[in-house]
Amino acid sequence: MLKQKYSIARMLQMAETKKHAFWKDAGEQRAYEVFKAVAAKVPAYRDFLKKNGVNPAAIKNYADFKKLPAPDKNSYFRSYPLEKILWPKTLDQEYAAICATSGSTGEPTYLPRTLELDWEFSFWLEYFMNQAKPGRTLFIIGFSLGMWQAGMLTYSALYQLGLRGRDLSIISTGINKKEIINALRNVAPDFDHVVIFAYPPFMKDVIDEAVAAGINFKKMHLRLVFGGETYTETFRDQLARKAHIKDIYRDTYDVYGCAEGGGVAWETPGCVFIRRLALKHPAVYGRLFNQAKNVPTLAQFNPLFCWFEEHAAELFLTVDNAVPLVRYRLKDSGGTLDLARIEKVFAEAGINLRKEARTAGVKLLDLPFVYAYERNDFTVSFYGLQIYPQHLKRALEKKSLEKYLTGKFAMAITYDKEGNQQFEINLEMRPGVAQSAALVELAAKEIAGTLLDLNTEYRELTRMLSLERTKPRLNFWEYNHDKYFKAGTKQKWLVKA
Repeated sequence: MLKQKYSIARMLQMAETKKHAFWKDAGEQRAYEVFKAVAAKVPAYRDFLKKNGVNPAAIKNYADFKKLPAPDKNSYFRSYPLEKILWPKTLDQEYAAICATSGSTGEPTYLPRTLELDWEFSFWLEYFMNQAKPGRTLFIIGFSLGMWQAGMLTYSALYQLGLRGRDLSIISTGINKKEIINALRNVAPDFDHVVIFAYPPFMKDVIDEAVAAGINFKKMHLRLVFGGETYTETFRDQLARKAHIKDIYRDTYDVYGCAEGGGVAWETPGCVFIRRLALKHPAVYGRLFNQAKNVPTLAQFNPLFCWFEEHAAELFLTVDNAVPLVRYRLKDSGGTLDLARIEKVFAEAGINLRKEARTAGVKLLDLPFVYAYERNDFTVSFYGLQIYPQHLKRALEKKSLEKYLTGKFAMAITYDKEGNQQFEINLEMRPGVAQSAALVELAAKEIAGTLLDLNTEYRELTRMLSLERTKPRLNFWEYNHDKYFKAGTKQKWLVKA
């Protein structure tokens, strides 16, 4: 086990000092070793290889490893009983917490989690804490609790930090805005730092309602940790402004995770800096990322914990947890990068990345990078083209709409009486806002304009059919309406009509 070989302090030192060549070799070697062990000991994976005509003995090195078939949720988790996909005797250990996926793309999948995964997550939390000055820290866990992965993993990892002597306290509110605001009002003033964990749209609700409730963020050092989905830099700036966050690089972090692997990658100050700088230079951005019109999560990962590969613009994950995975197909669009490649792209545009980072006071780590977009199956297909939630998010972040709408929506494809497709968007209004003809017109204009700007297929379809045929049909709902925006639930951007 890694935690028997390395201390967290040693891991943090390695993250700060080791170069890309070390991490690349370590990651490839560990991925290959995980394959050999899983092929020998895990019944489901042995059978999966057999069905795909693979003899494990013929896989001699990492070059062979990269040719292995890639299992996914359907071909693996839903094709074998749980005990067949685990390391032998996993459920006989002293600690094996059962957690579940969110079920965003179907029925939840139930998986065990051991202390090793919590320890790995605590490495990133320790790194996060080190980016702030020493002091008493209050952590408010606004992720889903109960059987869901994010909240319970966060709690357990923070508990391990406490056992290592970090000065912290935890409030596990779950997705409960009232209790989070109560904590901000009654408990937070006694702490030097306050950290809220939450899904991006829920975090926005919390900040908005806290401001309305009179919470004075100027008097506290607030830090935000997001998870569950990507978001734009405009969104980050909006929340930083409302919450009086001054250090955008160290006080707003995103966690890229999955139930199968935990919190596998984290934003670092360098990730935030690189993404923001690239967005200012479209030529650089277009060369770094494979979807120029979408903004991905950009994070870094520790190859001793997990290994990412990019294949045909999709991400494959190899990880050694209670549920070991070999080249697992996450169904996330994205890719991998290294710092040297990123520096080269900036340099060819006449930008010295390291110099710019030093000027901003940001240290760049040489850990490998992974970037990921919205899940492919979170899009809707309208006349055969794909509409991405992120495009709508960018439309609703416009200042003209911010005071009327929360930014949350639920999109669907419906049909009229003649069987023609319609692109329907359900929008949540802010508290106290009422629907009006002016609001309908403004929202329709901003949304259609953003789609025409960002989605070339939508633009071409509109040219062929007319804007009247392709423009979204908008429905407006009161704040926290049970149908699409029920309080205390994770927002579903896509619904089946």
